[in-house]
Amino acid sequence: MTGNRKNCTPEFVFEKVHTQPYAIIYLAFTISLVPAVLFYWFLIQRFFAHGGLALSFGILILGMSLIMQALSKTVRIYFDEKSIFIGDASGNFTRYLKRDIAGICAYDYELKSRPNVSVTIALKNGKMIHLNDINLFSRSDPDKAQMLKRFFSTAKKRLDLTFVKKDRLRAWQGTGANWYAPSKAQVCNDRWRHETGN
Repeated sequence: MTGNRKNCTPEFVFEKVHTQPYAIIYLAFTISLVPAVLFYWFLIQRFFAHGGLALSFGILILGMSLIMQALSKTVRIYFDEKSIFIGDASGNFTRYLKRDIAGICAYDYELKSRPNVSVTIALKNGKMIHLNDINLFSRSDPDKAQMLKRFFSTAKKRLDLTFVKKDRLRAWQGTGANWYAPSKAQVCNDRWRHETGN
């Protein structure tokens, strides 16, 4: 960990996550369909007839899974009173100040026990930090669900977040769609500081 350890939370470790938005993953999947279909038409159909279609898509899914596994990362996060620290598996952390966080889009991990990671941290400068499971389908993992609940509760408390709205597109995609932003008191305080220069 970096910085002073006083008043820091324990680390939250997110294993096998990808840091690209789901739109990039969907685009990669769509692009991968083209060679899979060509592979089917020119090679597999000749030897396996119509049963080759299932084989082609099986190969496509296997290939995508291997690519997702290869691109996955381990992300470590912890908080202090004024910041969130986001790092990689080797312990290289980047510090983001609380006042630079525009909000978080995620499931409501406090109310529903969910084992899949779907968290987007939005910064006021427009940058997005995505944490998404490489597996889009839920698997029963009580320990992971409990860790996500602790992370979400800690993030809400340390970043002073409150529920704002539900994102329709993310809800349609089946990802964490609840948008949480700093409370109004914090937003007003930041605005007052900006306008007065304090």
